[in-house]
Amino acid sequence: MELENFVQIVEDMALQHDYPGFEIRSLKLGLPLAAVKAPAKMFAAALRQPSPIVKLAALRWFWERPGLAGQFVVAIKNCLTDSDEWVRMEAVRCLERMNIDIGLILSISALLSDPYPEVRKSAAEAL
Repeated sequence: MELENFVQIVEDMALQHDYPGFEIRSLKLGLPLAAVKAPAKMFAAALRQPSPIVKLAALRWFWERPGLAGQFVVAIKNCLTDSDEWVRMEAVRCLERMNIDIGLILSISALLSDPYPEVRKSAAEAL
């Protein structure tokens, strides 16, 4: 699967499930089998997309595969400074499933003063 196809699938699914009063970023998409079986490199590339929904889908895919996520820890770590609080929160949750080093611990620790309570909570739980 190509990255562009993945982005289109995620954005279409988000649009189909979005309705007033629902926080679309909370939706854990049930990706089609073709997307689920895509290579980990494609999901790492998805973490660099501008759409928070696409980043969240990729982070949640890695969350279910901590063994593969370890190969892309830098790409996941970069999400800790994302402008979207849901992306930061999911990045912490993804990283906590891996064996993390002191550098990652310090990066996660910085989120203990995040303006969003759920990000702070995720950081505290991970540490």
